[in-house]
Amino acid sequence: MKIISWNVNGIRSRIFNDKTSNQIGKVKTIYPENDSPIKKILEYDPDIICLQETRCDMIQGNRFNIQGYTSYFNCSTLEGARSPNRYSGTAVFIMSTIPVKNVEYQIDNYNDTEGRIIIINTDEYKLFTVYAPNSGTNYENKINFMNAAL
Repeated sequence: MKIISWNVNGIRSRIFNDKTSNQIGKVKTIYPENDSPIKKILEYDPDIICLQETRCDMIQGNRFNIQGYTSYFNCSTLEGARSPNRYSGTAVFIMSTIPVKNVEYQIDNYNDTEGRIIIINTDEYKLFTVYAPNSGTNYENKINFMNAAL
């Protein structure tokens, strides 16, 4: 099994194509273009791609498509500087041939309002992708997260 994990610093930041988020505009579906970073990652034939810091809401996230993969997104539910199109978020692209039993977006004792956690459950394993809070402007949330994860 091949799993690739990447903090993308924004899924709209030229990883699927060479366009800025303004140039992407209202395109309904965005596929990896030739020579894009995602297309190069696909050359490794990964079973699963985990992305952190996607910085997109569910509508934006569902526009990004990798043929042969099913995607799951978790986005911030906050407003202002920590709104979904500006802050945090995670995504998992998993080969469509892998049977997923269920997907979770929370861990016990931590209220994830920032879209930081996706848990994929299959019959054979449990996959976590996590974008941990930083200890700068979000120190209290980091402590809450670390205490819940222990």
